[in-house]
Parts: sequence; structure tokens; C-alpha cells
Amino acid sequence: MRHLKYIFALLILFFILHFENEYIAGIKVSHIWKIFIAFLLIVFIFLLSSKKKFGNFPNTVIWGYLFAIWPFLVGLSSDNPTYDFFSTGQRFFPILFFHFYCLLNQKINLSTKFLIYFALFVTVSTIPFFLGLTQQIGKTYDLSRLGDYSGHSFVGIFQNPHAASISVSFAFIIIFYFFLNERNKKLKWFLGTTCLFLFYVEIMTMARAGYISLAAGVIFITIKNYKNLRKTISFLFLIFGFGILLYSTIDYSLLETRILGETKYRKSSDIDSISSGRFGLWADSFSIISNQDFIYFIGGIGLHHYRIAMYDEVGVFLFAHNGYLDELAIYGLIGFMLLVCFLASLAKDIKKSYHKTLGHSLLLAIIAFNFFQGFSFPLQLIVFSPFISRTPFYRPR
Repeated sequence: MRHLKYIFALLILFFILHFENEYIAGIKVSHIWKIFIAFLLIVFIFLLSSKKKFGNFPNTVIWGYLFAIWPFLVGLSSDNPTYDFFSTGQRFFPILFFHFYCLLNQKINLSTKFLIYFALFVTVSTIPFFLGLTQQIGKTYDLSRLGDYSGHSFVGIFQNPHAASISVSFAFIIIFYFFLNERNKKLKWFLGTTCLFLFYVEIMTMARAGYISLAAGVIFITIKNYKNLRKTISFLFLIFGFGILLYSTIDYSLLETRILGETKYRKSSDIDSISSGRFGLWADSFSIISNQDFIYFIGGIGLHHYRIAMYDEVGVFLFAHNGYLDELAIYGLIGFMLLVCFLASLAKDIKKSYHKTLGHSLLLAIIAFNFFQGFSFPLQLIVFSPFISRTPFYRPR
């Protein structure tokens, strides 16, 4: 009965995420359900906190709240604060979940189950789309832009390829970690097969920032396991399996074209193409930062004015596709330092957990993803909840 409850809850989550891009009464579904859940989290946090006082509260949650509230404070001085208020709402969602999980985990050790359920949910959620049982609703990447190809990138239940890619990367890293540490042969085969499938899904998202984040997490785990020959050999066999899978299912020319950043309009493979113009955007963003008045360099100019400044630089409303430069330009040195403190505190809390290798590999993945894309995927951050709870993340028996 307990498992049926979990399955029912995950089915509801599947349909909610799948229809996030739809609108109800002019309001996006993704906003409706997050506001509703955030309200429930606030209520539960209040109820749990009122029953018992908890000492030694995780610093990650404290820094997280400061990181989340800063865009709101910057927005108060803006003539168009809508974007900044929305940014605060985006950031508050995972921090509220962190807070709730820390209080809840005083009574229930959910750590390993939470991570496994997260990874399996992402994995299973992709199957209906590959079987053709349902159609993708999220924004996809049109492969015809790359040349003589057809079809679209994979997004599954997510809103866009980047949200899908970081979710699949996290799922892969979690499964891969437990694959290396599993002794049961049947379960090891299951985890290994799941890794192969998730790697294929990751490739099909066509999001290179996701590729980099996955590689960062896997390399970190591999380095940390270098002393164990059995695990290293298992990893090499897994890579061999990846090669077989790619050879039989992926058009190498398509993958190569995407990685090199070529399109049917741009055939060169120079550094600008490979980065999809990111280096140019980084330079434009840095120019905006360097030309700011001192007060705005410290406190930030706000998202609305940053969009206008980038439009003046490149002719379109774009971000730098680098979350650290964007943070420094939009919310100033204070916002940037709050981000650094939040990530540093998260790394410190992860170090206290038993599965710190897994936690740090996930953190490295999100840091790499943020470097090449941005920090605007709050739903995926909840995967760090088990690592910041006051209850140590012990190895399951």
C-alpha cells in the first residue's frame, strides 16, 4: 500500500510537469503548482518548527534564503521589478524544500530513498515518450536547424532541453554512483542498464551544457574510486557499453554537428561556433559590468535593466549563458557573493554526509552547468536536500 501511494504521487507529478507549459486562466501551469506547493511548504515549516526548537540549523538554508531574497530587495529600487520578484520566487522554491526536508528528516530518514526515487522517476518518465505513448509539449530543439536532419531533441516532461538535460545528468550520476558501490549482481545489472539508457537520453536532449555537467560528475566519481580496481574495470565496461549503444542508435554526424555548434546557416567550427556565441555574450556581459557605476556594481542593476543593456550590446534580449557573470551583472557583487556562500555552504554540508562523493559530484555537475547555461532551474536543486539535513546521511543497511 505504501508503494502504491508513492506511485500515485509520482504519477501526479508526471502529469503536472508534462503540462507545465500549458495555461489555465492565463496563468502558466508551472507557476500555479509551484506557488501552491510553496504555500504548503511554508505551512508545514511553520507547523513543524512550532512543535520543537531545532538547534544547529544548516547554514545552507540560511545562505539560501539570503540568496533568494536579494533579487526582491534589488527589485524594490527598480522601475520594473517584475522580473526580480519572479527571480526571488524561483529561488525560494528549492530553499523552502530544503527547510522542510531538514525538519521532516528529524523523524524520518528519507535520504537514500529520496535520491533513488528521484533518479528512477526521471528514468521512467522518459519511457512513454520513446514508446510514442504521448507527445512532448515542452520547447524542443529543431534538428533541421543543424542541416539535413529531421526530428526534435528530447525534453520529455520538462519545459526545455536544458531542464531535461540537467535532470537526466543528475539521475545518471546517482544511478552510476550506486552502480559502482552495489554488490548484488542482479541489482548491479539493473543499475548498469539504467545508466546506458540514461546516457542515451542525455545525448538526445542535444544540450551540450548537460553533456558537460554529466561528464564533470562522472569524472569526479571515477577519480574518487581510482583505488578500487573492480570499480574502475566496471566503469570501463560501462563506457564500452556506451560505445555500442551510440554506434547502433546515434547518427554520429548529427552528434558531431551539434557538439561543434554548426548549423545549416553556419558551417565553420571555430571557437565561436563551438560555444554558440557564448564567449561573445560573456564579453558583452563583462562590458556591462565594467561600465556600471560603483553603487550598481555592488548592489546590481536588476534583471529588467540588464535585459535592456544586453539588447543594446547584441540586439536581442539574451543572457550571458553564464550564471556567475549574469549574477554579478544583475545583482551585483553582493548577489554574486551570496551565490558563492550558498554553494560553499552546500559543499561543506555535503562533506558531513556518508555519500559525500555523490553529493560533491552532483554539486560539481550543477556548478559546471551554471557556468555554461545559468542558474534558473530551481526544481532540480531539490536533489541536494538529503545532503543538508541535520540528520547525517548514513549508508543504508
